[in-house]
Amino acid sequence: MSQRRSTDCRWFLQPLMILTILFISSSFVWAANTITVTSPNGGEIWELSSTQTIRWTYTGTPGVNVKIDLYRSGAFNRLIIGRTPIGNAGSGSYTWTVPAGQKKDSRYKVKVSSTRTSSINDMSDKQFTITNAQPVPSITVTSPNGGETWPAGSVQTIRWTYTGDPGASVKIDLLKGGVINQTITSTASIGTNGSGSYGWTVPASQEAGSDYRISVTSTSNSAYTDTSNNDIAIVAVITVTSPNGGERWPVGSVQTIRWTYTGDPGASVKIDLLKGGVVNQTITSTASIGSSGSGSYDWTVPASQQAGSDYRIRVTSTSNSSCTDTSDSNMTIAAVNLSEWPNAVSFANSDPWLAEHHDEITVMRPRILALNFVNHKTMEQMQDHMEQAIQAIAEGSRYHGYSDPDVPAFLQYELAYAIDLRDKVIPPYYTYRNSTLYPREKPVDGYWGFDYEKLFTPEYTQLYNIPDPDDPDQLLSLCELIDRGLVHEVWVYCDGDVPDVSMAEILELKPYYDENRNRLPNQMNRCAGNGCFDAEDSIPCNRTVRIGCFNNMRGVGCYLESLSHGMESTGAWSPPIPYLSRYFTNFAGFDLDTRYGLPFDSWYASSGNGYALSYPTESSVTYYVQGNRGTINPYDPICGNVHFAPNGRKHYDLDSPSAVRTSCTHYRDGSGQTDLFTRSDFESYLSLAPDCMGGFLIWWRQNMPGLNNTALDDEGNPMLNWWPFLFY
Repeated sequence: MSQRRSTDCRWFLQPLMILTILFISSSFVWAANTITVTSPNGGEIWELSSTQTIRWTYTGTPGVNVKIDLYRSGAFNRLIIGRTPIGNAGSGSYTWTVPAGQKKDSRYKVKVSSTRTSSINDMSDKQFTITNAQPVPSITVTSPNGGETWPAGSVQTIRWTYTGDPGASVKIDLLKGGVINQTITSTASIGTNGSGSYGWTVPASQEAGSDYRISVTSTSNSAYTDTSNNDIAIVAVITVTSPNGGERWPVGSVQTIRWTYTGDPGASVKIDLLKGGVVNQTITSTASIGSSGSGSYDWTVPASQQAGSDYRIRVTSTSNSSCTDTSDSNMTIAAVNLSEWPNAVSFANSDPWLAEHHDEITVMRPRILALNFVNHKTMEQMQDHMEQAIQAIAEGSRYHGYSDPDVPAFLQYELAYAIDLRDKVIPPYYTYRNSTLYPREKPVDGYWGFDYEKLFTPEYTQLYNIPDPDDPDQLLSLCELIDRGLVHEVWVYCDGDVPDVSMAEILELKPYYDENRNRLPNQMNRCAGNGCFDAEDSIPCNRTVRIGCFNNMRGVGCYLESLSHGMESTGAWSPPIPYLSRYFTNFAGFDLDTRYGLPFDSWYASSGNGYALSYPTESSVTYYVQGNRGTINPYDPICGNVHFAPNGRKHYDLDSPSAVRTSCTHYRDGSGQTDLFTRSDFESYLSLAPDCMGGFLIWWRQNMPGLNNTALDDEGNPMLNWWPFLFY
């Protein structure tokens, strides 16, 4: 082969190699040269004079150095650094101290550019803020900070200030002797604008002490905390609640001194009476502190206590004299007229005071609860009717009033409450005159169809609608009314002429007493009236309860007869008071068996038909009773009883023409005198109580030993007035 051919071959191969290299290199993707700012990239807050790190990433080979600029509102603001290494391995950073004089704004961005190729750059995606330097986070307790005294049970405000950002909430601890006593709250708001507070009720049972402090600690960083600079005291507290100003305490009355306490004031207190700010007397040198945060002490205001309007009560711990309190304002100790009942000292039925001061009472003003069940009688008609009865009772309580017009009435009843229990709309075909509220037993269980128990139920409390004077939002039940002395008797205005369930003329619940007129504990006589409460009738009161049926179709005399039957029961038939029954049985002729040897105790044993008695002479009686005939001579009917006047020939005989000699007007006065009794003795009272035995009963009741009576008891002492026994 010639040389020429070889040369041509090389020429052919070189272009082919170039094409091959170009083909291979076209298959590679070359990396771009970029810079990306990563911080700040929007939302950051940089404080003046703070040191911050600017960060970026890069790709390719943008160059070995970068320039960093600060922009504000899109415009160049300042050069941060003209040349700094780009970094390595694709990322770089630069530490910059924000100038103290840099203008505060929230529209900043950072731009990082290649110093080799300025088109290779990047800027923060969003704006960030440069602002004042923020203070170092801290918490400072400002209250309590030492020296405060916090009463147990009081509401106190814990206060603190803070700087910087200690976190959103704090924990508050109570320290005692430097040790956590309790965590008051595990999380409370840090507050706003640099201050916070928390209201805390110091537990009433908190131990007293003078080494307490408060600690407030951030819940997000326990390093942010502070404690009161000095100790505070938590103390026990006594607070007098009654009397606390304005009260009126009558001498001789029993009053309750009340207080509350928190913490531990000790086991006992001393109670002083102050007058004009000076101790007048120590009421007690030691009384129990009480329990569950309250205590009380009953004090009988001495009858000799000087009246005045500048009294206060002070209650002091016997173990810590600094734990004390006095009434906020003055109260009055007042003289009282104890000759009237009810009074400020005694006001309720069965008060022991009645027996203790029996002879001192000169007038009684019992309060009546009147219940109108009669649909066809107005409230005014009922009240007028009852006022007439009140007058008749008053006249009957004037001892020997028939011979002395100046004798005052001892019993002066008052109509305290008149309750309308009539139907607003009478149901069609309703056959009763008593309303649908009339408490009927269905079916009748016992002797009486009238459901006495219902009068004491919450249902009837609502119907009475009588508010508690001390708490007008609460209504008083019947027993509560009696306990408060707001009611002493219940008069039920009813209709007994149209057939209805049966109701007694008068029933009474009464305590039993011993020979010395001391009440016997836990013994109540359910038969002290004209009959007994049925066994199923629960009468929950613990004082005398007297309930009368005032028949609207009868006159005053008939109701007076009902009341007088109640007196007979209390005095003779079912006697709870021995002193009264010892004399009443003789007064009312219930001792015929013992006095005259008859096989019965009174003329009540006679039948209701025909005359059982006649009077051959002024001082003798012939009888025919239960098949027994005889004559008693000499005979003294004394005062008779509700059904038999001294000259009565049968039950309810007011027309007897006989004149009978009796000792009634000189009952037990020691004179031995007798007077003739005829219809003329009571005839003047028939206009006041014209029906039933009314006129006679006024005279009869006037002869009962009343106020300033002349009778003598078995020991020869003046006999007690009988009328207060009604309310024993």
